[in-house]
Amino acid sequence: MPSIDQLILESINPFDNRSSDNFWLPQTGQAPLVESIHQEAIAQVEEALTLLGKKQKSQTLLLQGDGGSGKTYLLGRLKQQLNHKAYFVYIPPFPESARIWQHILRYNVEYA
Repeated sequence: MPSIDQLILESINPFDNRSSDNFWLPQTGQAPLVESIHQEAIAQVEEALTLLGKKQKSQTLLLQGDGGSGKTYLLGRLKQQLNHKAYFVYIPPFPESARIWQHILRYNVEYA
């Protein structure tokens, strides 16, 4: 009988087959909501947004992680649960680093 560790290593990562889509747009075949996934991260972001609201200043949060760790899933959950507390913008990968600020501005205006 395989150990629990072996079963976990052999199990399928639910994020492996998902590409980094635009989490802002409605998704077809969207992964089911699992409350326990990223629960701590969502609580930390919500706390940060509450503190920022009291300080009345803008701030940027950076999300990074390995491929398949569920970053896009987390962004979708954050947008769904905290959209009323923050301004979310999806900025796709930029083709030219020399024009990054134009790229960011364009997507901020487009989603405003």
